[in-house]
Amino acid sequence: MLRQKTYTDRTLGPGSIEDVYVTFVKDPHNFFVQLESSADTLEKVSNQLQFADNQSVLERLTDGLQEFYTSPKAVPASLLHLGSLVAAKFSEDGAWYRGSILYLGQDATVEFVDFRNSEKVSLADLQQLDSQFLHILAQAICCCLDGVHPLQGQAWNVDAKDFLERLTENGATCKILGCKKAKYLVKLEAHSRDIGRYAMKFAQFAENNQSVTDELKATLGKITDKPLMSREGTGYACMNIAAGQTIQAYISFVESIPRFWVQFVGTDKQLDSMKETLGQHYGFGSRPALAALSPGQPCCALYDEDGLWYCAVVMSVHETKVNVHFVDYGNSELVKRENVKPISADLITQPTLALECCLEGFEPSSSDAAPIATFENMVTEKRTFTGGKNV
Repeated sequence: MLRQKTYTDRTLGPGSIEDVYVTFVKDPHNFFVQLESSADTLEKVSNQLQFADNQSVLERLTDGLQEFYTSPKAVPASLLHLGSLVAAKFSEDGAWYRGSILYLGQDATVEFVDFRNSEKVSLADLQQLDSQFLHILAQAICCCLDGVHPLQGQAWNVDAKDFLERLTENGATCKILGCKKAKYLVKLEAHSRDIGRYAMKFAQFAENNQSVTDELKATLGKITDKPLMSREGTGYACMNIAAGQTIQAYISFVESIPRFWVQFVGTDKQLDSMKETLGQHYGFGSRPALAALSPGQPCCALYDEDGLWYCAVVMSVHETKVNVHFVDYGNSELVKRENVKPISADLITQPTLALECCLEGFEPSSSDAAPIATFENMVTEKRTFTGGKNV
C-alpha cells in the first residue's frame, strides 16, 4: 500500500508579509498561494539530484521529480487507495508533480498538493512517491480573503473566482492576519490595491447565485454631467441625470475605472438609425472634408474599424490625422483628415447617446492596466444598473 500519511503544510505567523502567486481559486474564501521565494534549502533531497543555486524550492522540487521519474513503472492497482501519496503526471504539460488521491475508480482523481488543483489521471500515470520528496513542505497554502463576502446568501458566484484570478494573475503581496483550521486569513494587494476592498467596491460577487456578467446590481457610482471637454460652441446637447436617479445602461467604453461611458438600455434602434442616416449623408465621398479644424469642433468622422460614420468632436489636430472623440460611444481615435467632415445642424442638437461616468470610490489617477482590463472585461456591453450622483 502506498503511504497514507499527509504532506506537511507550511507555517506562517500573523503579520507575515510575502510575495505570492495565486495557484488555484475555488472562491475568495478558499484559494491557494505559493510563496515567490523560500528559505528552504532542500538539503534533505537526494544528493544525486543537482540544482542551480538560484532555483526556488518549487523549481528544485519540480526538476527533481522530472529527473527521478524519467523511466516510470506503473504502480499495481492494489497499492492505490484513497489518500495515497503519489507522483502524478499532469495532462497539460506532461510533467510529474506530487499528489494525493481523492477518488479512485478506473482513473484516479488526484490533487496536486503544491498547487491544489485536481484532475483525473490514468492509473498508468501514477507513481509511488519516493521518500526524498515526501518530507518537503507542501508549497500551496490555503487562504481566505479578508473583508469580502457574498452579497446575499452563502453561495459564491463563478465571477468571484474569475475576478480574483484576473487581479492576481501576475502575483500579489499577501499579509497573514491569522489562522483558523489550517486556513490563513489574509489581506491581498496587487497593483498597489487592497483586493478585498477593491472587490467589494465593485460589488461584483454573487447575489442570489445570479451571474454578475449578465446583470450587475452594484451601484457603479458617480454619473457625472461634467463633460469630457468644454462643450461651449460645439452645439452638442448633453443628457442630464438627476442625482439619485437609477438607470439601466450598457458600458460602451472604458478609458479608466474613474472614467468610462455608458449608453442607456433601449437606444439600439436610435443608434442604428443614426448610423444609417450618417451613411446616407457622408458615404461615397458625397461631402468634402473640413478645411479648417480646431479642438472642440463638432464633426462627423469615419471609424476605420467598421468603415462607418459617427458623430464626433475634434480633440486635437495633427499634420495628417485628427484625434476625434465619438460622442455616442465614448472612445477617441486618430482618423485621417480627409475623413473628418462637417456635421449637419440637426444632428448636433440631439443629445449625445453616451454618458460619461466615474466609479465612486476610485481616484482619477486609477489607471492600472490590469484592473482596467478586468473591469472592462466584466462590464463592457453588459446591462448595468447604475445609480447617479451629479458632481
